[in-house]
Amino acid sequence: MTPWKDCFKSLPETVNAVEETGFRIIEADYAPDAQLWWHEYACYDSFCIANPDEDPLTLKVDNGRWTSFGYVIAFELPRPVRGHGFLIH
Repeated sequence: MTPWKDCFKSLPETVNAVEETGFRIIEADYAPDAQLWWHEYACYDSFCIANPDEDPLTLKVDNGRWTSFGYVIAFELPRPVRGHGFLIH
């Protein structure tokens, strides 16, 4: 099984990756209801139900100290397109 640290990146790392691929960040933050969302995930996800000693136990032990949910809202910057011998913006 892949360790959690290999599946997730920090919010700043994600923002940098999104910007490096040509997007402009509108907003990036941590969701205030993240602990509730993770709790619901642990209660209702079929993999969590089948394996209660894995993710659900990790989330219970964490008790909201490190569990978070970062989000990034961004849009792709327009790129010049060549057409008919001239640059279209």
